[in-house]
Amino acid sequence: MSFKLDIVVDFAAGSSTKPINVPECSAPLNGGLTALVFLPKGFTPPDLTLQPPLRLASKTVTVDERGDTVCFYVFYVPPNVSLGDCFDYSFSTSDGPVRRETRSANGTIDVSAGDVDPSPSK
Repeated sequence: MSFKLDIVVDFAAGSSTKPINVPECSAPLNGGLTALVFLPKGFTPPDLTLQPPLRLASKTVTVDERGDTVCFYVFYVPPNVSLGDCFDYSFSTSDGPVRRETRSANGTIDVSAGDVDPSPSK
């Protein structure tokens, strides 16, 4: 089974506290989309803010052998939204309970009719 990775946020690539603006992505009506978030060692799994009616269907958090955390999310787009609707989301994480450093990322999900192949048919 294969899937398309829709959103990637790499908080581990640098130490900037400037918010990351994630490129807009599209999601099919009555479908889902995926997000992968990389965190540096010592950072907590991010708080997710997802604009309703979109819902979090699944969240998996793993820690690799170096102590870096990777979070994998699946969002659900219910059938009661309209094509062309846009929904905002954001991730926010910090370096533990002291919160000396906080990092955030945000973006927009555009609801589409589904995957469209832009290449012309032969």
